Amino acid sequence: MVHWVHAAMPWQRDGNVPDMAPGEPVARFLVTPNRSISRDGVVLLVAGYASVVAVIGLGFAVLGAWLVLPFAGLEALVVAVAGRYLLRHRDDYELIVAAGRNLRITQVLGGRTLESEFPRYWARVTLEERGAQGARLMVGAYGRWLEIAAALTEEERQALRHELLDALKVAPVV
Repeated sequence: MVHWVHAAMPWQRDGNVPDMAPGEPVARFLVTPNRSISRDGVVLLVAGYASVVAVIGLGFAVLGAWLVLPFAGLEALVVAVAGRYLLRHRDDYELIVAAGRNLRITQVLGGRTLESEFPRYWARVTLEERGAQGARLMVGAYGRWLEIAAALTEEERQALRHELLDALKVAPVV
C-alpha cells in the first residue's frame, strides 16, 4: 500500500532536511505492506490453532497413538514461529522523501532501520525485470542501488515509479 503526499505540500522544517527553503515543495511516499491481521489477531490465531492441535493430539494419545503428540507439538511450533515473524514485521515501512537537493529513503524492516540518501539530480529510478518473479523497483546513483517497494504489487510499483520520476524533476537553478 502506498500513501502519497503530493509535491505541493509544504514540508515543516525540522532540521532533518538540509538544503531546503521553508515552504519548498516536497514529495513524500509511505510504502507499507498489507496488514490484514492485527497484533491481537495473530496472537488469537496462534493460541487457537495450538489449542486445537493440542486437543487432537491428546485425543489420539488417549486412544493409544501417542506418537501423534510430538508431531502435533512440532506443528504448533511452526505456526508459532510464523506468528512471531508476522508480529516482528508488523511495523515495517519505507518512507521516501524527495526534498531540497536530496532523495532520502528510510526503510524499517523487522525492527532494523536503514537510511539511504541520494543526490536528487543524479538519482535514477528503474524497474529491473526478473522474469517470472516480476520487476524490482530500484533507486540509485553513482553505482549504488537500493531496492524499494518490495511489498507492493507490480502495478503499484509501476505507479510509484512514475510518481518518483515526477518528484525527482528539479527546477533549474536561476
